Amino acid sequence: MATYVPVRAIVDQVLDLSDNFRRIVFTGPELSIVGQYECFDQRIKLIFPTGNTLPVIADGDNWYRD
Repeated sequence: MATYVPVRAIVDQVLDLSDNFRRIVFTGPELSIVGQYECFDQRIKLIFPTGNTLPVIADGDNWYRD
């Protein structure tokens, strides 16, 4: 299995902690794999939909490049 895989999440809660700081809580069954692999690069990248349509992210080893 690839070390990095895209996962989908749902915004469950948004909390304004101050004027310039916001906490966003994500939920979803796919989040259980986040942090499961031992690697030095533990990044989270957010992809926001345009309008009401999520972008199509291809499955497979080339998903990141695509």
